[in-house]
Amino acid sequence: MASVKMRIARLPHLSSRTKQEAAQLIAHKLLRLAEGRSDDPATWRRVAERIGCRAVSYHAPGCGRGEYAATGPEGIGVIAVNTAYSPSIQARVWIHEIAHHELRVWIPPQLADAADIYRYADNPRDARHQIARLVERLVAE
Repeated sequence: MASVKMRIARLPHLSSRTKQEAAQLIAHKLLRLAEGRSDDPATWRRVAERIGCRAVSYHAPGCGRGEYAATGPEGIGVIAVNTAYSPSIQARVWIHEIAHHELRVWIPPQLADAADIYRYADNPRDARHQIARLVERLVAE
């Protein structure tokens, strides 16, 4: 019987081209929905609410920039952004977390009944995180 690591190693990986194409599609959608300046966090908060996310702001100096979470495959997405950062950084965080919400539709959690299974502890090797970073760059730069 093959070990779990060997099985995982055999799983298909997303190519760089696929990640780039996904990021471009999401970036295009976000830019279509945006009304306002791209460096204004309010622009992206409105986009998040428009696509059905619950938008939350909090002020916590020294803590993370923000996060996305949802419960179950049909759960409401929640985006929380830390207002302790500059408005331009907040805007980038909104974009990044909205990309995670959009990706959730494309790459759903494997366990439909598990609460908050989507969370992945911000692992930079995770394909969803890589795509969200690409979207952030395409939209904000």
